Amino acid sequence: MGILCEGLDFAKVEVRVRRAIDHYNVAESKDTEFALVLARRRADGGVEPIAVVEDEAMIERAIKRGTGELEGGQIDEIMFEGYGPGGAAVLVMVATDNRNRTVSEIRHAFSKNGGNLGASGSVSHGFERLGLIEYPATSGDDEKVLEAAIESGADDVESDEDGHRIWTSVESLHEVARALEPMLGEAEGAKLAWRPSTEVEVRGDQAQQLARLMEALDEDDDVQTVWGNEHIPDEELANLA
Repeated sequence: MGILCEGLDFAKVEVRVRRAIDHYNVAESKDTEFALVLARRRADGGVEPIAVVEDEAMIERAIKRGTGELEGGQIDEIMFEGYGPGGAAVLVMVATDNRNRTVSEIRHAFSKNGGNLGASGSVSHGFERLGLIEYPATSGDDEKVLEAAIESGADDVESDEDGHRIWTSVESLHEVARALEPMLGEAEGAKLAWRPSTEVEVRGDQAQQLARLMEALDEDDDVQTVWGNEHIPDEELANLA
C-alpha cells in the first residue's frame, strides 16, 4: 500500500492525504490504511503509478489535521493563472492551508522569473478540461494505440518517442481507462488535465527563464500540478539540459 507521491516530497503527500479525508468525509476514521487508499484513488482525479511511502507519523499527522485535532485542517484548492516568459500561459493548481502565504509565494515565483500573475479567467479560457491517460512508448506502436483508443471510446491520441497520450472527456476518463487496460496493459497515469487549445513557441533566454519559473513552482510545497501551453523546440531543450 502506498500514497500517490511520484515526484512529490512528503509535504505534498500529506496535503493529498488531507484532501482525501476532506473529500470522503472520514472524520471518525483513524485507519491509516483507509487514508492511504483514499489518497491513492482521489489525488488528481484518477489512478496513477505510485511510489510506496510508509511514514506512519506523517499519515497520522495528516489525519489529525484533516479531522481538526491539529491546526491547519482546512485545505483550500486554488487555481492560479498567469503568463510566463515568451507569453506562455500557465495554470498552477495548489492545495493549501494558508491562502495568504500561498498567494504571496506564487506571485513571487512569477515576478522573480519574468512572469505575471493574472486574474481568474485570464488564461484558463485557452485550455480545455479533459481526461488524460498516459502510456509508455513500449505499450505499442502508434497504430496499435490508436486502434485501442478508438475501440475504448477515447476522443484523441498523441504519440511520439516519449509515449502515448490518450485524451477523453472528463466524464468518460475512468471508463476509457478500464477499457484500455486489457489491450495496452496498465497505464502510467490516468488523471484530469488541462489541454491548451494553442501552443506558444518559446526560445533563447525566454526559454531559460520559463524553465526557472516552472522549477520554482514545482518546488513549492503547496503546488500540486502545473500546466502550460509552451512549445520549446528540441534544440532549445538541449540547451536547458
